[in-house]
Amino acid sequence: MTSKMLEEALASADAVAAQLQRLGAPLANIAERLRRQPPQVALTIARGSSDHAASYFAYLAMQHVGIPVASLPMSVVTLLQAPLQVSGQVAFGFSQSGQSPDLVDSLRLLRERGALSLSLVNAENSPLEAACEFHVPLCAGPELSVAATKSFIATLSASAQLIGHWSQEADLLRSCRALPDELRAAAKQDWTPPSTWACSPVSPVA
Repeated sequence: MTSKMLEEALASADAVAAQLQRLGAPLANIAERLRRQPPQVALTIARGSSDHAASYFAYLAMQHVGIPVASLPMSVVTLLQAPLQVSGQVAFGFSQSGQSPDLVDSLRLLRERGALSLSLVNAENSPLEAACEFHVPLCAGPELSVAATKSFIATLSASAQLIGHWSQEADLLRSCRALPDELRAAAKQDWTPPSTWACSPVSPVA
């Protein structure tokens, strides 16, 4: 890990703490909307590291909410103009910058077709935020390293908080509130790999 990546990773605890200060009421409002008109299917749209974060969101949503989640290829919406029947469903867009035109267009078109659209974006005032009905800011600040570090962790944290509010699970929300201290404690551990590995002698095979 480069020094810049390490520096950004160590800043993830502060990013998550900022989320906890800012997102409680907005996430509760979004969750109440999702419970009032529950979708039958959730769609996630993302690329790169954000798509990996979307997979984590999908796992939590299926486990805690019980809703099937599908990762939707952007080209199906933007290039092929597939007649997706998404009225009453929910679509989540995950991004660091919120600038990719195909991602923005996908969420905009799904919203036009009746899906509840929601963006989780790190950059403020992005086109993706404008294209969606609801927005969850990741509160990580500018991402200064490649690949994404604190913004990736912030996406996982925001996903867990959203699912916690949606499912109204006190234990999950309690774990989210403890995460900044847990991240700081983890950063103080010695993660240096051993210089040598002790191996047991291998007996000859008869």
